Amino acid sequence: MRQIAEDDYILLLLSASEGNERAFASLFYKYSPALMSFAKKFTHNSDEAEEILQNVFLRVWLHRDKLPEIDNIKSWLYKFVANESLAYIRKKTTRAKTQLHFQSKASISYNDIEQTVNANELKDIVAQAVNSMPEQRRKIFNLSRTEGLTILEISEQLNISQSTVKNTLVTALKFIRDYLKAYGYSSFVFIALILS
Repeated sequence: MRQIAEDDYILLLLSASEGNERAFASLFYKYSPALMSFAKKFTHNSDEAEEILQNVFLRVWLHRDKLPEIDNIKSWLYKFVANESLAYIRKKTTRAKTQLHFQSKASISYNDIEQTVNANELKDIVAQAVNSMPEQRRKIFNLSRTEGLTILEISEQLNISQSTVKNTLVTALKFIRDYLKAYGYSSFVFIALILS
């Protein structure tokens, strides 16, 4: 990917804040290597650091309208990763059983799976995950991903608060992530999916 001059980042942040997925992907690919190393200092584990990074960028995407207000995106992302890492460590003990359950189902390495991933199979798995969601969560997810409605539009259409829509989308995307991990797909496959 072409290196982007620092001067271009104001335009990039504005573009990402308006929902431009390429601009957001540029931010992700610029900062993710350094942020991954930073998260590993907390977890001492690549998989856990990857999950933290994914959660951070998922939340940034859902709150992208705030990006133009940020003076220093690099410092802001580092602070975000630090906070997410500390929260992750606090929750780690209670999540251990769930992680072991998903890991036991994955018999092929992440690299092998990524090399043999079949786009139709991936779509089918995501569709299964979406179909197994509660009705309201499924409806909100489909309005966002399939119909391309904004959080505000979904909130007005369903007569619910914007924060309810955001929280529901976070829950839905985490559910799909965990569903994919149960089938052996890595978090980076999930990131590619939400940016597609």
